[in-house]
Order: sequence, then C-alpha cells, then structure tokens
Amino acid sequence: MAVKWVNQGMTQQEAAKRLEVTQGAVSQWVARARQGGE
Repeated sequence: MAVKWVNQGMTQQEAAKRLEVTQGAVSQWVARARQGGE
C-alpha cells in the first residue's frame, strides 16, 4: 500500500506515519518495487 501511495504522490514520511512504520522502511519498500522486487 505504501508504495502505491508514494507512486501517487504521497511523501514517504506521510505513508510511514499512516502505516505506523519508519520512513526508512517505506524507502526500502519503494526502492525494491522500483527494482522490480517484491
């Protein structure tokens, strides 16, 4: 979900806040998704 939100224009920090995780976690998820990973 966080990756979808970020791709739609939400900041990583806002996505992290909504999911109650760190911005670093969201950053890793986005990076993996952009590399074609899980």
